[in-house]
Amino acid sequence: MLALRLSEPNFYLMDEPTNHVDIAGQERLEAEILAHQATCVIVSHDRAFVQALATRYLLVEAGRIAEIYAPDAYYRSLT
Repeated sequence: MLALRLSEPNFYLMDEPTNHVDIAGQERLEAEILAHQATCVIVSHDRAFVQALATRYLLVEAGRIAEIYAPDAYYRSLT
């Protein structure tokens, strides 16, 4: 991850980036992405992390992809 960060990317493709990372590490990652104004594609179950970073949401379901305006209704459907 350090080598990646040193190259100052403007695009991140992340699959569950907050797994096995403590809260301080999650906050640093979030701050870094926001500070660099990087474009991200994030696959995550960490709702707080996603909502802190996301400006657009894509739902992949049953082999289809659709843009949704906010994930709240989808999250409610899971419970």
